[in-house]
Amino acid sequence: MTALQKLLTPRKVKKKIRIGEQEGDGGYVVSANHLSNHLISLGCCDNTSFEESYLKEIKGDYKVEIYDGTGGCDLAEKDGNVTFFNKNVYSLEEMNIPEECFIQCDIEGSEFHVFSEENEKMKSIKQICLEVHFNIGKPLEGWIKFFERFNSTHSLVHIHGNNCVQSFFEGVPTVTELTYVLSNDLEDCGAHDRGCPHKDLDQPNNINLPELEFCWWL
Repeated sequence: MTALQKLLTPRKVKKKIRIGEQEGDGGYVVSANHLSNHLISLGCCDNTSFEESYLKEIKGDYKVEIYDGTGGCDLAEKDGNVTFFNKNVYSLEEMNIPEECFIQCDIEGSEFHVFSEENEKMKSIKQICLEVHFNIGKPLEGWIKFFERFNSTHSLVHIHGNNCVQSFFEGVPTVTELTYVLSNDLEDCGAHDRGCPHKDLDQPNNINLPELEFCWWL
């Protein structure tokens, strides 16, 4: 097991669901018991299938903030509780991070900068799902520190390889989808006891390519 694999060992949660597109790219597997009525979404390219699917899973008043400097957002034009910021963000300091929020992050490599420093705001994030890109030229040591920071506040509960890139970095898919839950909110259900992909939840990002299979924690 590589040093990177050791840092990416998932834990069990009681219930996971897929939010977003049910086939192909655009969906994430998340913990159903750790959703929030305040969603912050980084990167959408005017595809809000995740946000719209997310809103169907929660009850009561909600607030959604979407950041993307590459285009518009039709959902914000239709829903007064959705605010669109036509900008890319590169740090947590650029956003208002309320208590118990949920962050979705798919920003093509810039996630390394957003979560590059220790920040007390991490403790306010109830759940994070993000896509990481190991092919952006950052050294292994930088990624080790990146995930050590994550593991100091959050626990990995789901991992899936984006099969659009058919390669591995230090034994981990070069592009990987990860879901984290705030450790203080997570019941100890033990270690994850199945490999990836999860056939009932995961979907290949590219339906024309084989899924990436791995199970280094077993």
